[in-house]
Amino acid sequence: MTVVLPRAGLRTALFAAVLSSAVALSQTPQQPDSPGRPPAFASRPGMSVCVKPCGLLHAASDQTPAGALCAIPSSSNDPFTALGLFSEVTRGAEGGELEGYGPYSTGLRLALNSYGQRSQANTFQLDGAPNNEPWLRGPVIPPSPEATECLCLASGHVPASFGPATGAAVALRTRSGSDRWHGAAFYRHGNSALNARNFFDGADKPPSSSHQSGFSAGGPLRSHSWHLFTSAELDRSRQGLTVISTVPSTLQKLGEFAPRPIYDPLTIQEIRPVEFLRQPFPANRIPRSRIPEPARRLAALFPAPNLPADFHNFRHTPSRLANSDRLDLRADHTSAALNLTTRANYMRRSLNSPSSLPNTAASNPAQHASAALTRSSAFSALLAASWRNSPMLVHFLRASHSFTSLRSSALDSGLDSSAALAIPGLGFDGIPVFRLTGYAQLGAAAPAPFHLRTSTWHLEYSASRNTPRHSWSFGAQILRHAARGNAVEWPARGVFLFTPDYTSQPGVDGTGDAFASLLTGYPAEIRRDVQFEPYRLRGWEWSAFVQDHFRLGPVTIDAGLRYSLLPPLTEAADRLVNFNHDREALAVDWFAAHNGVNRYAGAGYNRRAFAPRLGFALPLPRRSATVLRGSFSQMFDTGPYLFRGLLARNPPFASRLDLFAGSLQLGPSLAAGIPTPEPLALLDVSAMNRAQNAVYAFEPSTYTPYSLQWDLRLETRLPRSLALEIAGMASMGVHLYSMLNANQPYPAPTPYAWRRHPYDPFLGRIDHLGLGGGSTYYGGQIRLSGSPAARLHAFASYRYAKAIDDAPPPMSNQRSRSPGAQYIYHPRSMRAASSFDVTHRLTLAAVCDLPSPNRSGFALRALLSGWRAAASFVAQSGLPFTPELAVNGLNNGGFWLPNRVGKGTLPSSQRSVARWFNPSLDPSDPTHAFETPPLYQYGNSGYNILRGPRLFNLDAALFRSFRLTAPLSSTLRLELFNLLNRPHFALPERILGLPSSGAISHTTSPARQLQAELRLSW
Repeated sequence: MTVVLPRAGLRTALFAAVLSSAVALSQTPQQPDSPGRPPAFASRPGMSVCVKPCGLLHAASDQTPAGALCAIPSSSNDPFTALGLFSEVTRGAEGGELEGYGPYSTGLRLALNSYGQRSQANTFQLDGAPNNEPWLRGPVIPPSPEATECLCLASGHVPASFGPATGAAVALRTRSGSDRWHGAAFYRHGNSALNARNFFDGADKPPSSSHQSGFSAGGPLRSHSWHLFTSAELDRSRQGLTVISTVPSTLQKLGEFAPRPIYDPLTIQEIRPVEFLRQPFPANRIPRSRIPEPARRLAALFPAPNLPADFHNFRHTPSRLANSDRLDLRADHTSAALNLTTRANYMRRSLNSPSSLPNTAASNPAQHASAALTRSSAFSALLAASWRNSPMLVHFLRASHSFTSLRSSALDSGLDSSAALAIPGLGFDGIPVFRLTGYAQLGAAAPAPFHLRTSTWHLEYSASRNTPRHSWSFGAQILRHAARGNAVEWPARGVFLFTPDYTSQPGVDGTGDAFASLLTGYPAEIRRDVQFEPYRLRGWEWSAFVQDHFRLGPVTIDAGLRYSLLPPLTEAADRLVNFNHDREALAVDWFAAHNGVNRYAGAGYNRRAFAPRLGFALPLPRRSATVLRGSFSQMFDTGPYLFRGLLARNPPFASRLDLFAGSLQLGPSLAAGIPTPEPLALLDVSAMNRAQNAVYAFEPSTYTPYSLQWDLRLETRLPRSLALEIAGMASMGVHLYSMLNANQPYPAPTPYAWRRHPYDPFLGRIDHLGLGGGSTYYGGQIRLSGSPAARLHAFASYRYAKAIDDAPPPMSNQRSRSPGAQYIYHPRSMRAASSFDVTHRLTLAAVCDLPSPNRSGFALRALLSGWRAAASFVAQSGLPFTPELAVNGLNNGGFWLPNRVGKGTLPSSQRSVARWFNPSLDPSDPTHAFETPPLYQYGNSGYNILRGPRLFNLDAALFRSFRLTAPLSSTLRLELFNLLNRPHFALPERILGLPSSGAISHTTSPARQLQAELRLSW
């Protein structure tokens, strides 16, 4: 890997200061920019570095410091793993549909959070061209280590040439051919027989295997003016899973729930104003005559427990099958007049994610079991040129195109769900999602089934001009995005939500059960999204920038300005409609390009999005090896099309059924089924109420999300080839996307006596996408790196930081907290630690040459000589989570926070996987920290107030190269992941009032694994 430094006199001092990845352990001279190559970030002031991941290496270079860069163990086959060792970077919140392992991600977890910004707020480049998939804002083509030459991360100070983003800028440069033909072929293998047993495994380990193979080659073509590089990879893996679930017992399936009190939902009575009581089922047993046929069939889908516990009582060991193929091709032409680069990358992936329960479709994406088959393909192509018309002026022209195709279906697709479950109105896409509080979820994970195709066209012109005092660059960029598909928030199969509310005594702890509510046949809410025709979203991005790199006395300054024009999305046939926000004539009738409404269905945008960016580097007087750096960046962001395109998913172009009756009065039963979706034109309140549809509303404002980022760093050289960096950093996100049910009723018994301000008399859900979210991030870090001893390269970094926000990303469904505010009229009450906040983070890494034996025989000395070892260690504090109540005494369709009367944490000696924190709601418990508030009163507990388990992980590698015949050599490499075999526990069950409250069911990463690789290089 390569770290490019701005001044030769400071190479040694700045070597470690910019060494933010443990793999960046060597230096090479700075290379000039060429077509398809981003600027070398490290030559700019601020926190911007380039590292060179392990790719195609010459055989002779394996024993050089450059060869040591390939030594750091990597458990995933992508260079983004190196970014995880940046102390200011975390790898996304745990779980959730945007950061997790659901159908959208096809099993890849490429999210990263930088400077406290969301994982959907980063921008990616591939050879200087945008590499952003617009639906989720991840990379179109996840990079291949074999084809990667340089990976660059810019945060804090992001050059003006980058945008749009509010997080980090990640740029990847692919490899090009050299003047001599060289190449490599490799085979990488792992097997469960070589792995340790997971903490939650039974007597037998689930079988796993992985087979990765590929080749790469590069060299000159015609007269050395053309150079070619190509690589291909195949990956076939079978991951054995251990999925722990909670299933109902045999007695519960018969309706017996003793000793837990179960109440009859049909007996609710108002004994005095706003006070309700239910009568208990005799002996806490639901009579068989009260269990409808659909409930019996659903109960039969749950297997009998196979573990001796009241919760987490079922273990299933399915296999997760993932196949991927990729091909990378690049050709470069170099001449005195013109340089050309052409590149094409293709990748396809198939993920067969198993069911979390045997013999039926059930899902738990957090445990990699989504019960869905997902296929994806991605393609990216680039044509770039550069030329000079004077010694000081260089022109660059880039054009690129990329597309992705993603299709997912439930494993039980084709099943006649209505016939199988005796529930009218279901289809053949698989059984619906049946979500029971505290139990395993039946049905494939949302949003399957769906089909989605995205594409991006890009054209960019830029130029650079160097003078004795200045280094100017300027340019303009046009991007055209498109998304076509039927992906929705709630699956077309339907969602049935069951909670303990209907079988509990209102306001009484320890009563009710979600499975008992299912047996009575009354879901708390029914949802379903159906898109009648595929939407065809279109979006433009226009931008221009100017940047100057110059010296002002002893100070080096990098100043830039970027202007962005980011209009809202349109639909090819103008099939967009917005809620009109008119209190006097409420309706969903702001149709795009009709009756004076703009093409964006009333949405606006900021036309004055000027983003200044400034960085400086100041050598301190009489301290030639000490530099003070600082930077400021403002960046605007477009946001993912997942929620920006929601106006195409409104009636009459879609049906968004939402049947909700409250926590007290019963709604529709399972036997009544689910209404057939119809393309109704909802033009007034009465029609909307009759259809019982939810609607989306987009805020008609002129805001565009943006972030402000600052940092200040002191870099100095120490004795013994060490370098030290002390830094402080901060950021602020403004006008971030947020979503809430703007028509949520006030807490009260039904029928509601209070008006739904301001949308009364409309009774449905209004999912309002606003721009009122905000975030704050601040922290400090210290880095120490270099070569403290001969043959040893080492790196250490510690960071303390706090990431705070008041709104999670829309539609993210994070495991740590609910998506909206408990009290929607005070959304700022959600301000708390972000779900990806890691307060303390320590990273260590080292690469060393092992000593050779001196007194052994020739054969033994030849066998034991030349070995190298590498290790990386990460320790960080736990992620936050929010305790909530299993029931909703607010009766408003949201969620209910408890009252907090204590800390809730347990001493480390008392924590276990069965009880990570104290979930007791019993006032007689002297250690209880939470209580149930009175009915219809909001709880005062905060968000993300408790922390999950910490992470300690050590990976190691041992490798050596053997020269066979010139120029052929081989490399044998052994990697051990989670060497200490520490279980990395996931977040505990955060819902209070359940038997499983506070318990942990799985780990976030496997136990110790061994992987072997054989590589031939020439």
